[in-house]
Amino acid sequence: MRRPSDVLKNVGGVAPVAVEDEDEESLDTRSGEASYGVARHLTKGEDMFKVSKKKKNKSVVYGVFDGHGGSRLAKALSEQLPQRLLRGPTVDAFFDVDAELGPQHENEGSTATCAVVERESPSRATVEVSWVGDSRAIAVEMLDPARPLCFETALHHVSNAAEIDRLERQWGARDGADDDDDLMKRSRDYERRVAACQPAAFVRQKSIVARRRDATGAATGPLVVQALWAPTDDPGNLIRGASTCVTRAIGDWDSSRGLIPYPDVATHAVEAPAWRRYVLATDGLWDVVAPDKARKVVASYADPQRAAQALLRRARKRYARINAAADPFADDTTVLVFDVKLGTPDFVKPKRAAIFSCIPSKHSQTTLDQLLDYSSSSSSRRSSADSSSPREPGKPKPPTSL
Repeated sequence: MRRPSDVLKNVGGVAPVAVEDEDEESLDTRSGEASYGVARHLTKGEDMFKVSKKKKNKSVVYGVFDGHGGSRLAKALSEQLPQRLLRGPTVDAFFDVDAELGPQHENEGSTATCAVVERESPSRATVEVSWVGDSRAIAVEMLDPARPLCFETALHHVSNAAEIDRLERQWGARDGADDDDDLMKRSRDYERRVAACQPAAFVRQKSIVARRRDATGAATGPLVVQALWAPTDDPGNLIRGASTCVTRAIGDWDSSRGLIPYPDVATHAVEAPAWRRYVLATDGLWDVVAPDKARKVVASYADPQRAAQALLRRARKRYARINAAADPFADDTTVLVFDVKLGTPDFVKPKRAAIFSCIPSKHSQTTLDQLLDYSSSSSSRRSSADSSSPREPGKPKPPTSL
């Protein structure tokens, strides 16, 4: 997802400052306090997830985070952003955590996809989904599983033509164009903040959208947002800096200034009778499982933990068709599934709602025997075994100077 820059080096070395509030606490999947499940496979250890709640009003926040360039920023982000979102406002929470973590980890970045669930009454709840990057979220109506997805996040990715248009607008605003909406205002403030941290020996130039170059200089890689720098004593000598496939992120202060932490936000009202299931997952899942296929899979399981495990198994099968290695996964993959149920009968909770992983570790993991035992005792309907095709991204505009 990311190629690092040789221009900026992490000189902060400051430990992240934890956001503490005795009114907030973390939840464990085994606690039974929330109806959700998590399944994950780690190849690089850069994926993170978090589930936290606020005691006073029973609000719960779910989040997945896909780090790139390292895991330190993503780990700190998973601890801080959910707590900030419980306090709100949402957009400020994203910018504030970026302002704190960006200077500490200049060569790292992370996506963030979060959902805050507030139970307003026994018959009504609101779900606010906010995100930067390409960790997608979808929503499925479990009382009408044949219905198309009722929600799907737009990707902040170079494959999204709307994001390329946004980058062009941002660079136009930087050059004095009259565009004073909130996103452009915050983008200019963000640029000034990042510019204050850049090394005096270099000046950041306009970024470009182009194919990533390999070690020989051939443009054979994926389309990326490529940061360009020039030495102050040789402005005509452009140096390629960090490049990313995502167009918004937390961190990445050594990358294009177009990588703003401005989230998209969607708010949903859920009223009884309702059973809505949300899936938050990093791109390790979405690279090989289409959103509609994910809908069909999770709609086949009453238990969100089993639904998360089924999606991870689906991803493994898809990766195995591409890569015959013992560990076929091409990337970290984290799947978080949670339910919002109002006025509908409760279903049987899983015997063991531990985090499921394809690779055993020292942490609490579900073994294959436990999965088989649980599967044989469950009355939940299994999903069909038909195959899915990888979702092909939309065609972006040709390489252009931003």
